[in-house]
Amino acid sequence: MLVAFACITLALQVSFPEHAVSTGRWFLALQRHIRRERKLGASWPVLSKWYLALMKRVDRRVERVALHEVPQVEELNLDHINDPNAHYTTTYLSARAPEIAARAQAMATKANSSSDGGSALAGTPSEKQLTRLLNALKKRNLDDKGGKGKGAKRKRARGARGGKGDDDGESEDDAPPATPKIKGKLLLTDKSNTSGKVCADKSIYLNADGRFTKSVQDTTKELTAEMGNWSKKDPCCFFHVKNNCTKGSDCNYYH
Repeated sequence: MLVAFACITLALQVSFPEHAVSTGRWFLALQRHIRRERKLGASWPVLSKWYLALMKRVDRRVERVALHEVPQVEELNLDHINDPNAHYTTTYLSARAPEIAARAQAMATKANSSSDGGSALAGTPSEKQLTRLLNALKKRNLDDKGGKGKGAKRKRARGARGGKGDDDGESEDDAPPATPKIKGKLLLTDKSNTSGKVCADKSIYLNADGRFTKSVQDTTKELTAEMGNWSKKDPCCFFHVKNNCTKGSDCNYYH
């Protein structure tokens, strides 16, 4: 599979050198998507039908040029791979449902054969496995709009560790944490007031040496296309990709 994708990528990069970077990035994201689905138990027949429908959508770029709708071939769109509203995505998820159920039943049968007790205990693992697999699929296709309870979890963790109180009855947990600084500026570490959105794959925006593959402006545009706006602001590429925004609460972009 890797060799086939490498050949296709090279052919498209040579044919359309102006789209060489975006083409390589698109096929890398496609390979990661397929490997992730295989780890979740997706079969090759189901994945093959999804891949065929995806490629038909990609080929429409050429049809639009032939019909003189656009002057030149457009670059590949990363959103097409995980488009939750696309017909091939809904068809794929429907085809995966029987596979998930069969896998959960097989796990339950295995647990039943290896246990000493009755059937009441054997049903519990199957429900857990089924829920875990379904949640993994939902997490991949839907945007993460949560981010709830992170500050509360850290607070509970500090409370669980405990601390020695002083004469006034205050503990070490009541003391505010030190805020780190970078070059005289506060570094935003408290994520309780952030959007809660997460970049799906940071590596596609960075080179091997940790630098952006494109300019900050272009990186922000691509990140906005992936994550969307929040509070009428674009996402901060330094915070979501490099995790080191030095402007903190003064940043003009959302975190």
